[in-house]
Amino acid sequence: MVVIDNAVKPYLAGEKFDNGLRVRIAEKQKLFSRIEFLVRYAEGKKVIHMGCADHIPIILEKVQNNTWLHKRIDQVAQKQIGIDILPEAVEYIRKELGFVNILTLDIVKDPVPEEIKSDLWDCMILGEIVEHIDNPVEFLTEIRQKYAPFVREIVITVPNALSVSNFYQAIGKNTEKINTDHRYWFTPFTMQKILIRSGFKPLYHEFATYYPLNKKKPVRNFLLRTLLVNRPALRGNLIMVAEF
Repeated sequence: MVVIDNAVKPYLAGEKFDNGLRVRIAEKQKLFSRIEFLVRYAEGKKVIHMGCADHIPIILEKVQNNTWLHKRIDQVAQKQIGIDILPEAVEYIRKELGFVNILTLDIVKDPVPEEIKSDLWDCMILGEIVEHIDNPVEFLTEIRQKYAPFVREIVITVPNALSVSNFYQAIGKNTEKINTDHRYWFTPFTMQKILIRSGFKPLYHEFATYYPLNKKKPVRNFLLRTLLVNRPALRGNLIMVAEF
């Protein structure tokens, strides 16, 4: 966990400017995956899981591999409600997987559902969503304005611009490897800046791998563990926690 340095806050708020500000973003830390962090964070909490579905064939595959995040959170949370914009995926999850506490919703255009208004929620999780949005500040501002009365914290996971994979592609191959629906890569400072511009109060950030290490590749695991324990900022995923 890396908490924002008080000396950095005036730069995040736009009160000061530096063309080459150096910001401490990581310390040596045990290796963990994005899913492991989110499941641990959600334990015992009331959770709103935005973008909880996926493409239907991928959902079933992830359920079988125990990597479908919505199910993993559901196993540990005190209470969870899932929200997704894809009606066919929501219908599939309801009928085929038996998760009934899930809604089809456009979080920006639609009003806050009564199911959310009727309770006070510990957190809202937005996993791998913000990088797909044309205007993240406008998107997050809309969420804060609508959901602030009902939710305490927001947890956002995004691709880490500083990942070792990106450096390997650029240095070794002169290429960029990217999901072609992504608009952005993020660093801790830029994600914190976006959150502040959206009216949130960033609390801390973490770096994680996307998935647990592959048990079938011990040599690769050893090399990754050695590198990524000492240099967490090279992990593939950035996790931000902020207050509404």
